[in-house]
Amino acid sequence: RMFEDLLRDDKNESQSPLLRPTTAKHSSFRQHLQSSASDVVPVAVRRSNSGLGQEAPLIISRRYPWKPVLLLMVSTVGCSLSYAAMNAILSLYFADYLNFSDSQSVALSATYTTLFSVMAAGGGILSDHFFGNYRTQLYNYLLWSIGSLLMLATVIPYMADHLFTSGDNSAGMAVVAISIVLQAIGYGMINPIQSVLVADQFHADQAKSLASSFSIYYFFSNVGSFLGEMGGPVLRQDTTWLITMSVISGTLIMSTLAFLLGSPFYRKVPPLMKGSKEGIWAGIKKDLYSIRHILKVYIPLPVFWALFYQQNTTWVFQAQSMYREIGPIGKIPKFEIPPDLMPSLEDIFCIVLIFFFDKLVYPIFQRIGMPLLPLRRIGLGFFFIAVSFGLAGGVQVMIERSEKPISILWQVPQIFFMGCAEITVAISGLDFAYTQSPVRARNRVNAVWSLTAALGTAIIIVVSLIPWNSMATFFLYAEMMLGVLIVFVLLARNYEYREVEEAPAVQAGF
Repeated sequence: RMFEDLLRDDKNESQSPLLRPTTAKHSSFRQHLQSSASDVVPVAVRRSNSGLGQEAPLIISRRYPWKPVLLLMVSTVGCSLSYAAMNAILSLYFADYLNFSDSQSVALSATYTTLFSVMAAGGGILSDHFFGNYRTQLYNYLLWSIGSLLMLATVIPYMADHLFTSGDNSAGMAVVAISIVLQAIGYGMINPIQSVLVADQFHADQAKSLASSFSIYYFFSNVGSFLGEMGGPVLRQDTTWLITMSVISGTLIMSTLAFLLGSPFYRKVPPLMKGSKEGIWAGIKKDLYSIRHILKVYIPLPVFWALFYQQNTTWVFQAQSMYREIGPIGKIPKFEIPPDLMPSLEDIFCIVLIFFFDKLVYPIFQRIGMPLLPLRRIGLGFFFIAVSFGLAGGVQVMIERSEKPISILWQVPQIFFMGCAEITVAISGLDFAYTQSPVRARNRVNAVWSLTAALGTAIIIVVSLIPWNSMATFFLYAEMMLGVLIVFVLLARNYEYREVEEAPAVQAGF
């Protein structure tokens, strides 16, 4: 009865202000409720003031879509773990197993990473123009799984003997090449649009749950990445290549199955550009104009990512020059921290800080009348990463000017601020990209967000060609980021937030 009341014509709605939507036009609101009435739950009623003795809903709430969200999170953990584990051992797979030189192994790994980054644009275009988000992910999960199984085949003893014969390795090399390409394409297209499908499970009027969905997604993504970064090298060192690749492939297949199991529960937004009279490129050009307000504030992002990726390169080299033995602490004997293990500490900080910021920091600012909207959070993240590199420069000064060894624990503060920077920029960026873009372009906007990270690696290459010493480089990056922060504030200060667009009817079937 309550749903019928809400869907009455405008004349009847006007009789009760309790039934009048305040943020959407009546017609679109009725269509919105008709398409998703099963998700709406009346949680409170009160007697109408009209004197007619009729009851009307006071608050309308929606059921939390825990089934699709849970299955998507299981899938996210699995694919993040599989990718991170493969990425962690790929160079050694080329060098130790296939006997490539170190330089060849690094080049091949870089090719894999570059192809992965470039594929972000393909995922956005396929989702918005051809298949929709769900089907694009599904097809690429299958491609990725095939690529992973092909790589597994290269380490199975009987099959490896036939692929890598003493006289001709061309068959084996072809399988490896196809495997790498399929894996890079598969996850490269999935990664930028994963969070969009998670957010699509919520309606536009579920503002709080929608905002939290990006934090939940990023939390589980980081959990998977941390387990992969730690587990991949451990498996490679303590077991065989066969076991290592089997675990990676098995995790990916389980992730794909979890993704498939959620199909009956997902809200699947169809490809809104499919069947359009506009051509693909004409449609893209038109959408670029419609999202120019978003692209404008993306301009400083490559510099942020250029600094962010330093934790896996220059920061590791810094750790290598520090005193790495810790202890003894109580009954714990003295042990040494490997320099390439320090970036994993940032993952731990992220996992903890996500809920610290979401449940404590942001609500405090909200209560004092200074809400940290997405662009403010991104600006705060820019400041955090500048502080992080300032601290890294200070540590480098200690290393170069002190006669005594400097403990590797001095890196912890800079890693902490790097974690603060990642969650404030990355999570807020996903939120901003989704809520501020039109429905028809959401996947492509997220793809552009991912491409800014690829541009960040280009900045690293350019800066690395300048003959700076380590101390000067750290301070240079910190000063560069402060300058970028000023530019970002100027670009974003007059930004007017758009209302979140409600997705249309869902796409049926697989």
